[in-house]
Amino acid sequence: SEVEQIRDNFIGAAALAAQAGFDGVELHAAHGYLINQFLSPDTNLRADKYGGSLHNRMRFLLEIVAGIKQLCPQLLLSVRLNLDDFLPNGLKINESLQVCQALEEAGIHLLHVSCGTYPSGLTSIEPSSYQEGWRMYLAEQAKKVVNIPVLGGGMIRRPSFAEEVLKQGQADFVFLGRPLLADPNWARKAAQGRDKDIRPCIVCNKCIDNKFSGRSIHCTVNPYAGREKERPVLFTRPGERRRVVVVGSGPAGIQAALTLDQYGLKVVLYEQDSELGGQLNVAAAPPHKYRIKHYRDYLQRRLQRSGVEIVLGHKYDQDHLGVDTPDYIIVASGSTSLLPPDWADQARGKACSVNELLASPQLVDGTTVVVIGGGLTGCEAADYLAGNGKRVTLIERQGRLAPTMERKNRRDLLNRLEENGVITKLNSQVTGVERGCLLVTDGQGKTETIDPDNIVFAMGYHPNRDLYEQLRLLHPRVYLVGDAQHIGGIGAAVVQGRKVAEQILKEDEL
Repeated sequence: SEVEQIRDNFIGAAALAAQAGFDGVELHAAHGYLINQFLSPDTNLRADKYGGSLHNRMRFLLEIVAGIKQLCPQLLLSVRLNLDDFLPNGLKINESLQVCQALEEAGIHLLHVSCGTYPSGLTSIEPSSYQEGWRMYLAEQAKKVVNIPVLGGGMIRRPSFAEEVLKQGQADFVFLGRPLLADPNWARKAAQGRDKDIRPCIVCNKCIDNKFSGRSIHCTVNPYAGREKERPVLFTRPGERRRVVVVGSGPAGIQAALTLDQYGLKVVLYEQDSELGGQLNVAAAPPHKYRIKHYRDYLQRRLQRSGVEIVLGHKYDQDHLGVDTPDYIIVASGSTSLLPPDWADQARGKACSVNELLASPQLVDGTTVVVIGGGLTGCEAADYLAGNGKRVTLIERQGRLAPTMERKNRRDLLNRLEENGVITKLNSQVTGVERGCLLVTDGQGKTETIDPDNIVFAMGYHPNRDLYEQLRLLHPRVYLVGDAQHIGGIGAAVVQGRKVAEQILKEDEL
């Protein structure tokens, strides 16, 4: 039968792995894939020996296990199993624990506990709102009914948390996924007690979004993930070290400074504010974005251990060239919120930008708030305000909110907006102000009046290029990076900082 042919294909694939020299294989029986579809009463509607009772529904999996054990007795065998599909009619813990016991009796060596399917939403690949290790209770349940080692995980980011999981006996092993893209040396650094040297995953899910979009997997915080072959072999020429000034300590400026310092150039990093981080300081403010602060702190620690000279609270301008001229200048001056239209002057007393809101929440002192602009930053502002008890109306002239946002975090964010009662007006725009009230016109030309206590503008950003335009007329080697070069996210800025630094290093070799 077709079922038996597919079963034999699984067994044959394991045999090929053994022939190729692998020590073990794992059967994926979770997340809605084929074996999970046989196990789950939500998807298994068969009336033959492979459907109906739990005994029948796990027959397909157990036949695969038996076939592998018979054909490759030396092969270590793990099964990744859903303990809960999180579907109304899906596989539940009471049944899945029986599957665990059956798998142990069948002779598997490791039980990898997981949960969720694609239809169940956000549980198999979590958005940033989920807490670290939230699903460890499932592994703990499995450990109570089997004696073989149990592997658990889910949103684990810190070695200290993983260690506590093991100490508490919730699992015998802990798995990592996305954190290893952020820092492939996570395990080595943890073993060496260098927890603070680990580049943290911020759960932006760019890697996941790229995967499901058919693009190469990249990482926001690791500029070499998916670009490993781009890492250059560079040698700094002997003699006096070249000097580089980097203006701006956002992600692009810091990445450029660290890359140049790593290869031996003398770097001075100027930041006009009193703290490092640039837009990272604001980006970490919305709900569930606190991991961006962890990333900022990681970058600051790297800078403090590096040879980069840091100058805070000092604005670099063209007058510096008359006193001290570096060999290269990198301008990472960031971006500024787009100015609202002229009509907004009439509402100036109760209006602010998203950045102003996140930096100084007290600016929004009323109860009702209109957020103008439903892109990523506008939706995050609405989420922030609604979570703090404000009654929010979100106005977006397009037909879709946050269209460029990664799909898992986007779904999670839109769910929160709905749960918190945010009123969304799509295909609409503010066309003017009348007696202090906003005139909002929808796609059909119908206009209504809204009188909010406060207004937040989230209409995008424009690059800060004035300094670059001044310096490039006075110095032959001035480079522009980050939002100052092109408005983008953290990942784009980090890659630009890395690439400009490598361009300078290549020029320095000549």
